[in-house]
Amino acid sequence: MWAGSLLVASSGVLHLFLWLNYGYRNIHVIGPLFLAQAAVGWALALLTCASRHWLAALAEIGYALASAGGLVISINIGLFGWQEASNGPWVWQALAIELGAVAVLLPAVVLFGRAWLAGRSKRRLS
Repeated sequence: MWAGSLLVASSGVLHLFLWLNYGYRNIHVIGPLFLAQAAVGWALALLTCASRHWLAALAEIGYALASAGGLVISINIGLFGWQEASNGPWVWQALAIELGAVAVLLPAVVLFGRAWLAGRSKRRLS
């Protein structure tokens, strides 16, 4: 979970970096979303590291998939009036970070979620 949270936090850092240095702050709708992505990525990473709960890690997977999905949609058809170029700044790094987070967090969610559910069903039986 720590490695996945580090990747999610890195995605947040990258979105803030793009917002500050590449003019994304001036793009209608996309600019505020980049700033929100930075804050949400950091918050989820902190929550997951503090709680070490599989549901927090599942939320991080959702964040990473939504970020990667938004980027792919923005490249292929456009998003909120903005069309990203596949050779835009940090596009491939962002995809690698976000999909890497999913790849790292998914096994953790499955393992910890299964253990939590098994413990819950044992409590119901007693």
